[in-house]
Amino acid sequence: MILKRLIAQKLADLRKTFWYSQKELSKVLWVDRVVYTNIESWLRETKVDELKKLADFFQIQIEYFFTNEKNTDHYKIIKDDKNEIRVSIPTCQEEKFKEVFLYILEKLSAKPSFSETVLHKILYFCDFDYYEKYEEFFIGSRYIRNHQWPTSKELIKIIKGMKEKKEIKQENIHFKNWHTWRKYIPLRKADLTKINWAEKEILDNVIQKLGDMWASRISEYVHWDVPRISTADQAEIPYEAVFYRSPQYSIRDYEENDDFSI
Repeated sequence: MILKRLIAQKLADLRKTFWYSQKELSKVLWVDRVVYTNIESWLRETKVDELKKLADFFQIQIEYFFTNEKNTDHYKIIKDDKNEIRVSIPTCQEEKFKEVFLYILEKLSAKPSFSETVLHKILYFCDFDYYEKYEEFFIGSRYIRNHQWPTSKELIKIIKGMKEKKEIKQENIHFKNWHTWRKYIPLRKADLTKINWAEKEILDNVIQKLGDMWASRISEYVHWDVPRISTADQAEIPYEAVFYRSPQYSIRDYEENDDFSI
């Protein structure tokens, strides 16, 4: 698995840079040296709590283990003595994005709890849940951790274009005389031929699970999802981090021989 290899490589680089032995770092994690050796040899996954311990030990942020230093427009490149690993960067499928957006509005725009904040979180879980389950991109939006919460980088552009084409309209809802919410109303039906059955299944499951949540509740829920907590504020959230989710958020049935098992 790409992320397991990336973490193992970065951990080995850190250890060698600061002249630590594998035995010394095994004591940091409270594991046997053989177990630690298996981590660096790609034979064992590093758990989230272990990454936190290592990040604290080296005085770095945990997102260091999930990101790469070099990148091009479509790939991030990691090199070692023997391998060059390519990690795909998502490319937003704008036409599909529009239909997913319309479908979400059809289902949720009439609910008093639905807002732009909720919309961002639902899109995030659609994209990241699909990637975890199928290892492919759904919408392919890129998300940043914006003031602690996942925010789609493309949504503003999508909304602007759809408003201009009269596909949606915006309403400003004044809430409790102190806050204004932007809500969007669909002006046409979503074209579901742009979405395959697996994508629609993920979409429906996310809507069913999160669609009734208010902004404060869904923000609280996303708070402990590994892709979010492993990313610094204003940085892009790496899709690969979904394979380190806790059972509370994971939607994939991991087998013992599955490279993504935690």
